[in-house]
Amino acid sequence: MIPTVKVQSVGNSKKLAAKAQLPTHIMGIAGGLILWEAAYLATGGNGFAHFWDVIWRIIQLASHIDFWLSVGITVILTLGGLFGGVALAVVVGVPLAWNQVLERETRWMLLFARSVPSVALLPLLMASFGSRTMLVGVFVVWLVTIKMVFFVIRGVRDIDRSLAEQAKLMCIGPIRKFLLIQFPAASSIILTGARLSIGLAYGAVVLAGLLAGTPGLGRDISLASFAGDTASVLAYTVVAAFAGLAMFWLLQTIENRTVVWRNVA
Repeated sequence: MIPTVKVQSVGNSKKLAAKAQLPTHIMGIAGGLILWEAAYLATGGNGFAHFWDVIWRIIQLASHIDFWLSVGITVILTLGGLFGGVALAVVVGVPLAWNQVLERETRWMLLFARSVPSVALLPLLMASFGSRTMLVGVFVVWLVTIKMVFFVIRGVRDIDRSLAEQAKLMCIGPIRKFLLIQFPAASSIILTGARLSIGLAYGAVVLAGLLAGTPGLGRDISLASFAGDTASVLAYTVVAAFAGLAMFWLLQTIENRTVVWRNVA
């Protein structure tokens, strides 16, 4: 009689791992709520609120269409600015990666632009665009582009030498070389840079709403703060945190599904 071996599927393994981590997640949530109430007691209720008041305020806000519009606008502006910045970084970074002399001469300008605080840049854009949505787009695209250019340069240059030599022997043009060799090889680093830049893009959208009054969760937080509604401020902040986690998870999923060879042991 031939012995049989029961092979557990990958899906079942993931489910078992998730169940094993469930007590840890519950303990983490409970610890966070305890710290929340400790902060409330430490401040004496000044500028803070009980977590159940915040949860109830979130439920109340969720019943209004304006709340979901603010969340949607914030997410769309963040992802749109991120993808726009990544695309522009590819357009700028690829020629710099091809030409080392050009990259060396412009590196100081890129480093200077990246070192400019975003808070200092925002008033200049406010003077040009006011509180329009265009301000957020330009602001986010600029910040993401300046950061992503370095990832693009590194990704295009960090390819296997044998592939570059074979492309040279086959007399492949620069455009075909980029599309067939360099871009697929650089996609891993570019997607990692995009995932790491989501926090920068999201923070820029919220900051523009706080300071410039552009539509989104940032403006809602600012209005609630001016009204002295602490529960609403904390409710919007909690929602903003979960929206940020959702976008980070989305980019991480795209990265894992796209760069599949990196997950192979």
